[in-house]
Amino acid sequence: MIQDQTQIQPDAGRLEGMINALSYGDAAPEGKEPMAIHAQVAACPWNTDHLLMRINLKTKEVESDGLPPSNLVFLIDTSGSMDEANKLPLVQRSFALLVEQLGEDDRVSILTYAGSSEVVLEGVRGSEQAKLLEAVAGLMAGGGTHGAAGIETAYALADKYAAPGTNSRVIPATDGDFNIGVHSDSELPRLIEENKQTGASPTVLGLGSGNYPDNQLQALAARAHGHALYL
Repeated sequence: MIQDQTQIQPDAGRLEGMINALSYGDAAPEGKEPMAIHAQVAACPWNTDHLLMRINLKTKEVESDGLPPSNLVFLIDTSGSMDEANKLPLVQRSFALLVEQLGEDDRVSILTYAGSSEVVLEGVRGSEQAKLLEAVAGLMAGGGTHGAAGIETAYALADKYAAPGTNSRVIPATDGDFNIGVHSDSELPRLIEENKQTGASPTVLGLGSGNYPDNQLQALAARAHGHALYL
């Protein structure tokens, strides 16, 4: 695909996301060095007159045993547009992988939103894996998309289960099709920004393709000092 330039759309995705999705096997820094720098130069496969240079900055791996407890609030879009294999079913498979890494002190809340928001689970311990997996496996897509109500409820739950030293995250998972209620490029980011005093940062998970509004989801995360990822 890379060699056939006719198949590449300039706005098909973020280049940094494609590059960082790969594992290069670079060595971690040694001793007290905070970072290791690796560089490679290779011929450009789609233009032989050019060279490509890769520069990798790698920090030390963080051991999971010493991490603080997590307070995770998942805000999952279950509108009709999420009824595709690379959307809600992908969220469900990804969530199953996450559950394997949760511990007794972690807390998980799950909300869904379509025409309205619904609390599926609230403050469940990470060790209750069967309960978490059953709840997510039962989610179904259908209806419109009312993102605003879900965001407000998610931040309220994050605040409710927050504790000193806890890593609190509000995690919207959506294809970005906010078509009911508050939905403009400025209103939704402002809504998230107003809720950031809870101490919870957003990690926005984007799904799907076609009319996927990457700029809107990036704005949602940036206004509250969070980040956006594309699955």
